[in-house]
Amino acid sequence: MKKINLTPYEIEGLNEKGEPAKIPFNMRESLVNILFTEKLKLNPVRLLEQNKLAEKLMSSGDEILLEETDYKRLKEAMDVLEGLSKSHIEFVTRVFEAEEVEIAEKKG
Repeated sequence: MKKINLTPYEIEGLNEKGEPAKIPFNMRESLVNILFTEKLKLNPVRLLEQNKLAEKLMSSGDEILLEETDYKRLKEAMDVLEGLSKSHIEFVTRVFEAEEVEIAEKKG
């Protein structure tokens, strides 16, 4: 399984007044949004699969453990992104360098 940190992080941006400021980058919502990008050309079955993953992301805590199939689905969505900037380095790193976690079965 892969463990992904979903906590927001700060990026350089502009505040409401248009002044330079540190603003939060919402990791969780950004991951959910990319699952539905038009570039994936989702069919109905795939749309429902993506939605299940989106629901997992939205209902998890500060971290999420993803099985290989869900992690692959998330990486496929990342692979079609274009126009990324320096602000996205942490976003991409958290997914592509996600920690591998071994889960042992509970006996008893």
